[in-house]
Amino acid sequence: MPNRTYTSRLPIAICVCFALALGGCQNMRQEGCLVGGAIGAGAATAAGGNDTRNALVGFIVGCMIGTNYAQWVENEKRKYASAQAFYDAEIQATSQYNEQLERYNAAMQTEIAQLDQSSAELEAQYHSGQAKRRDLEKQRKVLSERKAQVDSALSAAEERLKQKEAVLADMKKYGADQGAAALSAEIAKLTDSIVKLRGQSTAIGQINNRLRL
Repeated sequence: MPNRTYTSRLPIAICVCFALALGGCQNMRQEGCLVGGAIGAGAATAAGGNDTRNALVGFIVGCMIGTNYAQWVENEKRKYASAQAFYDAEIQATSQYNEQLERYNAAMQTEIAQLDQSSAELEAQYHSGQAKRRDLEKQRKVLSERKAQVDSALSAAEERLKQKEAVLADMKKYGADQGAAALSAEIAKLTDSIVKLRGQSTAIGQINNRLRL
């Protein structure tokens, strides 16, 4: 049996990158977000693997570049005709972000299962003399790259959570109770996705550690 390291063969979805970077970021109207989205997607694609997942992480991470959180709420409110218009846009943007993050988590979960299987097969091949240590190191490099990407998405999501919590506090301060309830629901979804990202980071790290032979 030939030795095997993981290489994704899922369909290329380059157009997804542009749809997410332009559609999602424009709706949020954040300065620096379009540039950040392109940078993030490009960096993710350079890491290799699932192209759809790369486009998603480019959106998730890239849209965080250029954001000044300390002044963000007040600065963004000035761009809208009213505070309510800003709140409505934030609810919509958070919903869209959550959709993309959920898609990323699903794609990453599939890839982790593939990485787990290919790593187990490679480990067995190594013990039977059909694979070399360099094959293990090659697989571990792929795993390290995936973990770094998940960790980047996790950091971005955690920062996004802080941002949305600041918007929620502003809503409550000015009595936008209906909008606050809607944004609270989206924040709960974001929090759940963050928990999943942490689990994925741990899972990839555990797979990587198995190949320390």
